[in-house]
Amino acid sequence: MIKDYYYLLGLPRGAPLSDIKQAYRKLAAQYHPDKVAGMSPEVQQEATARMMELNEAIAIFTDPDQRAVYDENVELIPERKPGAPPPWAGKPRAEAPRPAPPPPPKPASEAPAAAPKVETPPPARPAAAPPPPPPRPSPPPAAPTASEPTPAPATPPRGMLAEEYVRKLRGTLKKLPLNWKDAELRGWSWALEGGGWRRSIVVAHRHMETLSLLSFRGLQSAVQALVDAHKIALRPTAIFVLVSYERLMDAKAVQEQLPALGATAGGWLKNVRAALVLYDGQRASLIGSPGDDAEVQRVARVLMGR
Repeated sequence: MIKDYYYLLGLPRGAPLSDIKQAYRKLAAQYHPDKVAGMSPEVQQEATARMMELNEAIAIFTDPDQRAVYDENVELIPERKPGAPPPWAGKPRAEAPRPAPPPPPKPASEAPAAAPKVETPPPARPAAAPPPPPPRPSPPPAAPTASEPTPAPATPPRGMLAEEYVRKLRGTLKKLPLNWKDAELRGWSWALEGGGWRRSIVVAHRHMETLSLLSFRGLQSAVQALVDAHKIALRPTAIFVLVSYERLMDAKAVQEQLPALGATAGGWLKNVRAALVLYDGQRASLIGSPGDDAEVQRVARVLMGR
């Protein structure tokens, strides 16, 4: 059965993405595991189930292709007006702990006799330790000379958003002498095609706020469609799929599916192959083989920041 994620978020159908993100953040803050850590197991199980539904909803609504398909299917079920709050609009409440009953008083005959009061002398004060010597100032770092250029970082700078890094990476990629041309591909943020007469190289990028098992299945379909679009290519065609994301959900299930996506191949002559490059804002990971072509390997090194 199709879930009405609009109603679960407390929004009307067709709500803008900004309202969807705001509603998701508000409800996710209520059902985060840290918020229900000290509550009863029943409340924690309910919060976990709600968080899973919220993550499914945001993964669909932030992906243009998945949302288009979902909006068509959700019309098959009657719409519930979001005037009333969703079933979990209130914050989960913890069960109040019951106070333990006080111990019964002991009879006077069994009461222990009071111990005699013994005065103990105050502890002696330790001798004050001598103050440590002042630290020696460290010499300032030497400035790089003209003969020693500062090397470029091999991985994305820590803390830089993955989407921002990939956007800068695109400018570096276009400096390679491979006759790059901008390509308009549906469902991709941007794409480049080039390579020359010996081989064809395609680089396509998609940014995902949440990479989960549900959104990964949509990515699989998009990659297969990209391979099928080049099935009549006569030259060997290498496709690099760049995926940048902010959050990772269902990590174990997604990692199990990655090798299959990095081995996607096709074409009438079986000469079209795809490789996957993942960016999380801190590091780059290559899944799949770029092949033996020197230019293709050069593109792979640039995509990996090397």
